[in-house]
Amino acid sequence: NGAPPVNAPTNVSLIPQGGDTNAANVLQSGDEYLSDLDQSGTTTLANVSQDGTNLTSHVTQAGLYNGAQVTQAGSNNDSTVNQASTILSGAVVNQSGSGNSSMIDQGFIGGHQANVEQSGSDNESQVTQGGLLNSTGEYFDETASGVKQDGAHGSSSINQTGGFQTAYVEQL
Repeated sequence: NGAPPVNAPTNVSLIPQGGDTNAANVLQSGDEYLSDLDQSGTTTLANVSQDGTNLTSHVTQAGLYNGAQVTQAGSNNDSTVNQASTILSGAVVNQSGSGNSSMIDQGFIGGHQANVEQSGSDNESQVTQGGLLNSTGEYFDETASGVKQDGAHGSSSINQTGGFQTAYVEQL
C-alpha cells in the first residue's frame, strides 16, 4: 500500500520500468518512507538508500542479470527483494537498528548471490534462492557472511533448492 500516513511527513517512491538495461536510484532521508521498485527486462539495477524512522523497501525485478542494493538505517526497517525468473542475480541488503526484517527471494534458474547484514534489535531474515550454484555469502571468503545479524532476537532461514549451494550465517 503506497498510501501516505495521515497528517504525517512522508516519502514515497514508486518506479516501475520496462525494457532492458534499466537503472533506478532512490535516496530518501527522514520520516516514514516507502520505496517500491518494479523493473522488468534484462540487466536491471536498483539502488535504494533510506535514512531513518519508519522505512520500507520492496524491489521486484524480472529478467536476467539483476542487481539490487538496499541500505536502510534506524527504526522500523523492512525490506523485500524478489528477483523472479532470473539467472545470475545479486542482492545486498544492509539494515541497521530497530525492527529489522528482510527477505530475499530470487528465481528458479540459479547462479544468485545474496548478502544480508542486520544490526541491533528484532532482526529476522529469510533468503530463498532456486536453481543451482547459489551463494548466500562469499564462497571464497567466509568472513563475508551471507546473513549477519548483530544483537537482539536474531532468527534466520535460508532455503536454497537445487545443488551446489553455499550459505554462511553469523549471529552475534
